Amino acid sequence: MNSMVHSAKFWRFLPTLGAFLMVLSLLLVACGSTQTRSPTPMPSKPGTTVYTYKGHTDIVPAVAWSPDGKYLATGSQYEGDNNVHVWNTTTWSTVLNYTGNSKGAAAVAWSPDGKYIASGGNDNTVQVWIAP
Repeated sequence: MNSMVHSAKFWRFLPTLGAFLMVLSLLLVACGSTQTRSPTPMPSKPGTTVYTYKGHTDIVPAVAWSPDGKYLATGSQYEGDNNVHVWNTTTWSTVLNYTGNSKGAAAVAWSPDGKYIASGGNDNTVQVWIAP
């Protein structure tokens, strides 16, 4: 009879334990999803390479940071790689591949407000386009 009393108390306690575990797991998931991480740890020693971007297939003579530092625009002006790439400096991923300069981009510059990018090309044009 004594074991039946303990068994009944256990079964009454089980839904409470289940609810507690569910709330705990939801809290752990919620806390984990708000954390942002850089793909690689940022070194603190000056002169240390932070990241090497390998999105171009030829020489890259043009590089420009966005005013807020979140993006980097890189331009190539050589045969086979006539593109300007804009990449996110937090995730190190390409967010835009601009091909407006038909013979490549020898120079790249951001507008002061970060809304536009200008690229000067070997096709004797300057293209102004909307930044990401």
